Amino acid sequence: MTSFSPIRKGAALVALTRIIFVGQPTTVRAQSTRENLGEWTIEYYTKAVTVVKVESTGTGDSLRTSITAQNISGRPITAVAFARGMTPRQSVKRPHSIQPAWEPGATETFNTVNWPSDLAIEVRAVLFGDGKAAGDGDPNDIESMRFYRLGQLLEETSCEAQLRALVPPLPMRGDNLLIVSAWAHDDPLWRERRQRLWETVLASFPDSPLKGELQGAGNSGKSAVLKAVKQYSEFCHWGGMDFLYKPESIRAEYLSDFRKVVEVDMGVAK
Repeated sequence: MTSFSPIRKGAALVALTRIIFVGQPTTVRAQSTRENLGEWTIEYYTKAVTVVKVESTGTGDSLRTSITAQNISGRPITAVAFARGMTPRQSVKRPHSIQPAWEPGATETFNTVNWPSDLAIEVRAVLFGDGKAAGDGDPNDIESMRFYRLGQLLEETSCEAQLRALVPPLPMRGDNLLIVSAWAHDDPLWRERRQRLWETVLASFPDSPLKGELQGAGNSGKSAVLKAVKQYSEFCHWGGMDFLYKPESIRAEYLSDFRKVVEVDMGVAK
């Protein structure tokens, strides 16, 4: 159910004349820096990564863009946020989550869809995997990224619990397909959650230390949680069967690993 997984590339890259920046916990950057990469304009709000290649294919609704970047921070990165550049600026739709972490010196290629034609990209922020609540870049985007993944984890955990309660253990039978299909169309709580009501979302999750972190969300954080819950609730309902067909051990390992990443994001890792 994880989305926006980067395409792994080798760490080797033609040498670039860059100053290596060792990222620190959340940093407020007063000004951005702008560089040109061919016909693309890249605006950086973090010095943790550098874009080395941008490629686009297709046109209109079929437009696809890939962004290849190198981690020059000296630290493992677990998420990066890109946004449309120039004016009017588009906010970050969702962070590109990276598991396993993006190691220093390595390159990653991130696929996007329907990138605008103004040939401008903003690198808004990154989250690091080796320090509590550690990130670099635009502070609002850092908060959004942290809380988006918290909402994603809580929703995916809730999804698996609900689907397990609906159907017997694998192997799945044909009648279970009908059960999940009916749930996807008729569950009233899901319809309420899709309306992105903060109180409904809070009430829908069982109490836990990570749920308690939702109380500290600012406006950017709340918006990110609601966005994640809406998106992953839809993934759960319409892709629930695909999720259940994966071995339970694989699902448990994924959720456990993702929980560790989110605990670092939220500053509660032990």
